[in-house]
Amino acid sequence: MPVWLDQVHGTHVLRLEGQPLADLRSNADYSCVPGAVCAVMTADCLAILFCSQAGYEVAAAHSCWLGLCNGVLEQTVAAFPAQPGNISAWLWSTIDPKQFVVGFEGRAAFIEGDSAAVAAFAPHGDKFLADINLLARQRLLRAGIQAVCGSGRCIFREISHFFFYRRYRRMGSLASLIWLI
Repeated sequence: MPVWLDQVHGTHVLRLEGQPLADLRSNADYSCVPGAVCAVMTADCLAILFCSQAGYEVAAAHSCWLGLCNGVLEQTVAAFPAQPGNISAWLWSTIDPKQFVVGFEGRAAFIEGDSAAVAAFAPHGDKFLADINLLARQRLLRAGIQAVCGSGRCIFREISHFFFYRRYRRMGSLASLIWLI
């Protein structure tokens, strides 16, 4: 059975290593145990799935802009005994850069931590359009992960393929799962 996290838009990583789990308040999970399913739910945010290239470890991270800015990806990479250069990351579909709006404080928080993040933002009235995929890729590369790929699909525009919370205004999410056999 998947371990369904109580996602809190933070940076805590829950380690699934066969022990009983007391607290599921986490934004990512990591496993080196065959059959332990790492699961992440997203409505408007970005799910990122990780695996060691040796095939012995996996993880799933929920990356809202706040968790992404605060280091959820770096914390997920740190959970791996494998070196970052031996980890692959896959970015699930999310809102494309022409649709993902953040305020001034969101943009400022990213740029304060990394001046290269300015490339991921475009003015949009009194707010900014954010390329959350680019922000995630920048952070993964800075953490040492070179093998990064993704679907490049937009959950906002592709109405017939994806549920999108902001479109339907009712509860629901997409699930992304990864596990070792």
